[in-house]
Amino acid sequence: MLLHNFSVYKWPSSLLRPLSRCARNFIWSGDVTSKKSVTVSWRQIYAPKNEGGLGLRDLGSLNTTALLKLGWLIITTDSPWSIYLRECFKLHGRLYSCSYKRSSIWPGIKSILHILFQNCRWVIGNGSTTSLWVDKWLDKPIVDVVGATEIAYSLSRTKVSNIIRIGKWVIPSIFSSTFPDVTKEILEMPLPIDEDKDILIWEVSTYGVFSFSDGYEIVRHRFPVKSWASIIWCPFIPHRYSILVWKILFNKLPTEDQLQRRGIPLAPICQLCHKNSESINHLFSSCEFAQCAWRWLTTQFGTFIPPTGSLSDLWLDFLSKRFSPHLRNVWLASGFFLLMTIWKMRNKVKFEGKPPSFSRLCRSTSAWIRQVGALTPGHVRGILDRQLLVSLGISPNSCKAPSIVPVLWHPPHFSWVKVNIDGLAKGNPGPAACGGVFRDSAGYFLGGFSLSLGHRTSFYAELHAVILAVELAHARGWQNLWLESDSSSVISCFASGSFSPPWSLQTRWNNCTLHLQNMVFRCSHIFREGNVVADKLANLGLLSSSLVWHSTPPIEILPPLHSDFLGMPTYRFVSSS
Repeated sequence: MLLHNFSVYKWPSSLLRPLSRCARNFIWSGDVTSKKSVTVSWRQIYAPKNEGGLGLRDLGSLNTTALLKLGWLIITTDSPWSIYLRECFKLHGRLYSCSYKRSSIWPGIKSILHILFQNCRWVIGNGSTTSLWVDKWLDKPIVDVVGATEIAYSLSRTKVSNIIRIGKWVIPSIFSSTFPDVTKEILEMPLPIDEDKDILIWEVSTYGVFSFSDGYEIVRHRFPVKSWASIIWCPFIPHRYSILVWKILFNKLPTEDQLQRRGIPLAPICQLCHKNSESINHLFSSCEFAQCAWRWLTTQFGTFIPPTGSLSDLWLDFLSKRFSPHLRNVWLASGFFLLMTIWKMRNKVKFEGKPPSFSRLCRSTSAWIRQVGALTPGHVRGILDRQLLVSLGISPNSCKAPSIVPVLWHPPHFSWVKVNIDGLAKGNPGPAACGGVFRDSAGYFLGGFSLSLGHRTSFYAELHAVILAVELAHARGWQNLWLESDSSSVISCFASGSFSPPWSLQTRWNNCTLHLQNMVFRCSHIFREGNVVADKLANLGLLSSSLVWHSTPPIEILPPLHSDFLGMPTYRFVSSS
């Protein structure tokens, strides 16, 4: 009911604040009326886990996102209710009026229109729907680039179709001389071979379709990504331990110094050593009891952490230990358990008067290590790590020897051209590039290409390489084309009759499918060990600023190119299941 109401009306902050307060109190205390004094900020909790939050969603942002979805449906669908609301509120592109309208839902829709149209974009078909000056069909609307001049105002109703003739751009000379940068951007935009209607897409989405999650990402408050987030939320670590470490990292545990700072009169003495004032840094790092506990744990794992007395140094040293995957996961889980045990013993001293027991801590931690060791993923490498796991009472997860598979590149049949393509992204998404190599039936080099793609995903880079390979083959009249890639997901695109590419490649993909109808075409998958030439060309693309056509083979690809020509195999190591 709440979300349904959110999708129609703009909720005032006077209603959202009490709801958020109840949710906050329930999370911290289990009671909507009870407030805790030492808590992480509510705005931080709303952040995704990789930004240091708990992945909850802010009610105000949910309300805005739901209204965005309503606005998107109004301007993109042709149902009777959306047509009625478009006419009622005069929502015809970016030229809308925010004047008062007698409607209970208009204030909510009006509040999101600037976000909605800022993130919408037209993909040009025949250009008959899109305003040349006002609508966003380039990176920015032309009127925003050139300014609201008299000529822009006089031509505000001109459509993009006015500068398209027979599938090509026809730009008036006065326009190109006055706005050369805009002209360059227009000419770089591909036009469809088969003219179709213009399509309004959601620009920040990969496939151009508005989704609730994409909309929420736009309106929510952002925080820097935390490097420790992926560590504390490991699936094999119980959430209550992860929550404790999360509070420690934000310095939000109700230790004596924190309570005293909030006006509670007490002596902030450490409950474990009774020698220093209690703080998070002291309790888990510099306290004698904590230092003995860390010394014992590191001894069990055959390592050492210097007692600097700083919790941040302790945390960095704790994470820096280089074990094989299985042992490292056990090490992480054991450290989290030790922090929880120290906190529990502190609470037993404070609230129950039970003195801390170092022997009990060692016994419970040893039992936990044996228990969690059987559940943690990863394999063990090396004799020392294996012996350590055995000494801890854990059966090591052995890594089976891989099987060796020869991989051969095969030339195409007579009169065919074979293109091997590859795409890469350093980080996925990250700096991306693509490359490809064309060879004939004798294995001779016909040409290659490299192209930098900016900040993209690896799938985008692979798909871009496919499109570029087909375009280059069509331009050179190679009608019998065999395309080979090490990306099975890209190869499956040809088998799928309903594949929808990213919106930025939609026009070029559609043009390529039309080219392929007039070609003899086949595609196949090859392991990356047999696709080394294309991989090296893709890496060369990272160094280029524009498309590079290699009419002669670059020196970097000569060794693998020669090996393929001679029919020499490369070898793939396949892990046994």
